[in-house]
Amino acid sequence: MIDQGLLKVSEEGVKVIVPNVSFANDVIEASDGTLYFTVSSTKYTPADFYKDMAEGNPYGQLLKYDPKSNQTTVLQEGFYFANGIALSKDEDFVIPMQKILAEGQSQWNINPFAENLPGEPDNINLVPDGSFWIALIKMNQTDVTAIQNCSENWELLDAYPGLISLLLPMGSDGGARVVKVDGIDGKIIGDFNDPNATYISFVTSAVEFEGNLHLASLQSYFIGKLPLDAPNPELATI
Repeated sequence: MIDQGLLKVSEEGVKVIVPNVSFANDVIEASDGTLYFTVSSTKYTPADFYKDMAEGNPYGQLLKYDPKSNQTTVLQEGFYFANGIALSKDEDFVIPMQKILAEGQSQWNINPFAENLPGEPDNINLVPDGSFWIALIKMNQTDVTAIQNCSENWELLDAYPGLISLLLPMGSDGGARVVKVDGIDGKIIGDFNDPNATYISFVTSAVEFEGNLHLASLQSYFIGKLPLDAPNPELATI
């Protein structure tokens, strides 16, 4: 199914919205039905995600699907493993991978957003007040750079697959961290960090709803819930 393109899943079943996309990652729908979505890599498949990371080249994209014309447009290329995407509260800009894209008269204007985060950003989700929650992934940048500079990186990863867990720690080694950033300047205004992954690890998404922060992980078969109205909420209280 992941090789069929951008999919719409409903009670009626699964429908292919945009075909011929092999590594669509995240999607957000605007109020007019327009879809904005990221493609993590135009070269590698999800099964080979680590090869994209090891190669270290920007194969990611941001695309726009217009349901009225049934046309898909590439808005921006050159992302390093494009992940989460979000629309602003007023839908006047879209945020993929620490960039703000706002539609101008003749082209999309691009500006940096939420730089120098204490981890690698995964999914980003809008908060009702206009701020954003960003899930952060722990990554060993020193080892990643060493692999990228190795001329025989494929042979090395194939011979020692355990290296992948060193580059991208999971389980308790991966911890769990989410930050809340201001919707205007991208500065951190909230930070929940559980470096020992007490209850949930490798958090990839955080959604705020009715006073709770709901956390998703690729390694868990449950959704974590963090009450934000507690006197001193901590990530370990999930």
